[in-house]
Amino acid sequence: METLSERNGNHHVKILQVIHNFPLQGGAGAENYTMQICKALSREHELSVLTFGGRLFDGPYGQIGRRSGFAFPVFAFFSHPANFDDPEKEYWNPDFENAFRRLLDSVQPDVIHFQHVINLSISLVTTAVACGYPVYFTLHDFWTICPNIVLENWRGAPCDSWKNGHNCTRCMAIKYRAPRIWLKSKNFYNKRRQRMVDVLESCRAVLSPSKALMSICRDAGFDNVNLVHWPFGMDSKAISKKQSSQPLSLPIRFGYTGTISPQKGIEVMLKSFHALPALVRDKVRLYVYGGCGTDTRMLRSVSRWKCMYASESIQFMGRFDQECLPEILDELDVVICPSTWYENRPLSILESFAAGNPVIASRLGGMIELVEETGAGWVFKPANPESLSSIIEKLVSDPDQIRKIRDKIPEVLSINDEVKALQHLYVQTR
Repeated sequence: METLSERNGNHHVKILQVIHNFPLQGGAGAENYTMQICKALSREHELSVLTFGGRLFDGPYGQIGRRSGFAFPVFAFFSHPANFDDPEKEYWNPDFENAFRRLLDSVQPDVIHFQHVINLSISLVTTAVACGYPVYFTLHDFWTICPNIVLENWRGAPCDSWKNGHNCTRCMAIKYRAPRIWLKSKNFYNKRRQRMVDVLESCRAVLSPSKALMSICRDAGFDNVNLVHWPFGMDSKAISKKQSSQPLSLPIRFGYTGTISPQKGIEVMLKSFHALPALVRDKVRLYVYGGCGTDTRMLRSVSRWKCMYASESIQFMGRFDQECLPEILDELDVVICPSTWYENRPLSILESFAAGNPVIASRLGGMIELVEETGAGWVFKPANPESLSSIIEKLVSDPDQIRKIRDKIPEVLSINDEVKALQHLYVQTR
C-alpha cells in the first residue's frame, strides 16, 4: 500500500481535522487541544477543519457554512433541530453523508483525523473509510461507550456497570424523559455499542490519551481496535515553570481552572474549603476560574454557590481568556482537579504541571496516572470533601511539601513534539 510519504514526497500533507466544537476563543479540553494541534500542523501542511455549526429550522440537512477569523479553512455543518425522541440521530446520522462527500471532493485530504463527532455523526467515519481515506480517531472522553459521555450513572457517580449495560436503560430514560425510550433503550444501547466497535475497528489507529481509557475500551469490547496510547501535549511556551526554591504565597493560593459542569466536582471542593477550621481557612485562598457558558442549570448552581460559599477565602473569578492562563497559573501554588468522573487526560493538570504547580486530584481514571503515579501531587477520595480537607490541612501545617513536590512534576510534552509524532503516525500507519 502506498504511504503518505510516497505520495507527498515527505513534504506537504493535506489534513482534515473533525471536531464537534471549534470556537475562536476558549472551550473545553478537547477544543483547546484541537486548536493547538491545528495551529501547529497548519505551519507546514494544508489544514482544514470540519465542525458543527448549529441547528437551522430551514435549509437542507447537512448545509455547509464557512467560518471566518481562522488562519485555515473551517467548515461547519448545520442540521435541523434534534429529534429528542430519536436518540439514534445523536450518534448515527446518515443525513450528513451527502454533504460530507461533497466536502471531501472539494478538500481532497490525504488524511482525516476525527477528534470528536458528537452533534455530528460517527457515520462520517464510515463514509470517509468507504471513500478510501486514511482515518484516525482520538478518544477525548467516553462517548463511544457511554451515551451520556462521562460514564456516570443516574446518581452522578462513576458508572461501574458499563461492561454489560445494565444501568444504561435507566440512564437513557432519565436523559430523554420518554416512555418509549425506556422500552427500547436496551436494544438502542446494544446497537450503539456494536456500531461504535465496528467504526473504530475501521480506523488506521485510535488514539487514547490515558491508559485508564484504553483499559475501559478493551473491557467494553473494543478488542480488535488498533488502540494506541497517546499522551498528548500542549503549547506551554507562554507558561513559566516555578522552581522548588521559589517561595510560596502566604496565604497559600489554591485554584481551579477549567469549565464548570456537573461532573467537575466543584461543590465538593467548595464544601471542603468551607468546612476548614477557622485558623486553617485564614491561611488559604481558593480561586475558582471558569465559566459554564449558557447552561442554565449550572448558572443557577454557580449563583447558589456564591451565596453559600463566597468569602475572603473562597473567591469566584469567572470565565477567563486562554491568553490570561499563564498569569493565573503563576499566581497559584496548587491546582485542584476535583472531578467526580473518570476523566481522561485533563488539560488543566498538564497546564498546572507546565507552570510547576502540584495538583490535588480525585483518585479516578486518568488523574491517577498524572498525579499519583508520578508523585506530582496528592489524590483524595472522589466526591469526599472531608478527604480533600484533610490534604489542605496537612499542607497548611507543612507548606514546604508543596515546594518539594515541584521537583517531581514531569515535563509536559510540547505541542511541536506531538505534531512531529502525529506526522510520523500519518505517514507510517498502514
